[in-house]
Amino acid sequence: MTPKVPPQFDGQTSWFEYEDLIDDWLGITTLDPDKHGPSLKNAFVGSASFYKWMLDNTLLRDPDRGLAHFKDALRPYFVKGVNHVFLWRFLQMFRTYRGQSELVHWIGRFEIAQKRLLASWSDLLDLSDIPEIGTQAFIAALTDEQRLHHQQLQTDEERLNYQTNLREQTITNRRAQHQLDFPLSDNLMSLILLVQSDLNEQQRERFVSSMNIRQIATPQYTYLQVKQLFLELFALSRAGVADPNIAHRKRSTFYIIEEGETKEGEHGFWVIDEETGEEGFTGLYTENEF
Repeated sequence: MTPKVPPQFDGQTSWFEYEDLIDDWLGITTLDPDKHGPSLKNAFVGSASFYKWMLDNTLLRDPDRGLAHFKDALRPYFVKGVNHVFLWRFLQMFRTYRGQSELVHWIGRFEIAQKRLLASWSDLLDLSDIPEIGTQAFIAALTDEQRLHHQQLQTDEERLNYQTNLREQTITNRRAQHQLDFPLSDNLMSLILLVQSDLNEQQRERFVSSMNIRQIATPQYTYLQVKQLFLELFALSRAGVADPNIAHRKRSTFYIIEEGETKEGEHGFWVIDEETGEEGFTGLYTENEF
């Protein structure tokens, strides 16, 4: 993609990844908002090009609603309903075990899963019961005080703006309450992070001791506290105290082909990388060096 060319979609890759690419493209594009929808439509290629006909060109050219129409009209053809998405991401949240991954990389992966889960929870909010502005149903839903103020307005434009503000405020309040109803509390999320971090016995004892020194009991754990303590205790710097940069180490899985000794007398293994297929010699390492 470029500032004037949106990312393409062929229907074979993940729709969620494509939506992330759209958001990235919107941050760099120089096109006017009324051209975002039509440009994304033209970026459908391959088997996905059939779904171009599901879009309303008039709505696509709307600078305020065009992008929302594009996503809302096409998502049902590539992703099941919002309930399926939430349950799937809820399940994924409990499968993000660290295993042998680098701690810093895993925390980033965990937070991405958390962010996607929260987004799918937001999508569950049903706003269909809120009437559209300008309808009799909307007027009937006003309180006595709101209806009196509405009747005192002089022009139709003022009444319409008042209805718009009331509806937007209602939606904002409903969204805020919906976020508070999220089933996983901050304390529970911190415990999930702790359990899925796969700490060894020594690391767990060090973590618990550090929390006890801070006089923080388990029911008082917060996600931010656990995350910061993980980085403080278990994320190593590159060169020592003077260097604040965190060391990122790449972990690879190898198949051992042969064990032996080099001409220089170094004992080790001839291995093949599971991902790349590259072969090479690796010496023996102690547990602390991994």
